[in-house]
Amino acid sequence: MHELRQEKGFTLIEVLAAIVLLSILVTVMVGFLSNGFRSIMNSGERNNKLHVTRGIVEESTDGTYGELKINKSASSTDTITIYGETVDQVIPESKGSVLKVFIPTPEEWKNNINYTLNDQVRYDKKNYKCIQPHTSTLTNHPLGPGDPFGPSTAELWVEF
Repeated sequence: MHELRQEKGFTLIEVLAAIVLLSILVTVMVGFLSNGFRSIMNSGERNNKLHVTRGIVEESTDGTYGELKINKSASSTDTITIYGETVDQVIPESKGSVLKVFIPTPEEWKNNINYTLNDQVRYDKKNYKCIQPHTSTLTNHPLGPGDPFGPSTAELWVEF
């Protein structure tokens, strides 16, 4: 007598269905990965442009001098004044994005002020520190010739 063998395995239709499902899953996964990669690349390019712009802003001396006044408390009229420059810089190759920064700087140099050791001033878009106490005059500003009968400017100020 002839015995019928029962073989276990997959039919052709089952194998084809598995291949179709697997190819659909792979297509979806590749789409997710490519969109994620593209998003990461765009973000990286934007961050690089922002980094370059921040470098330009930090090196900038073309800011508009101003003061930032902050109230000490909501009920107080006392204010804290921060001197500095406002710099507007367009981010290169962006769609009109602008980086606006307030850079704190020392107060502007003024005539007829008693400066003490380590006082800081801003003159001609550069920062200077007082290294000898003195009263400012029109000739002893940080870039001036100095007083004819007093210390030279180099003995009064140092750039920092």
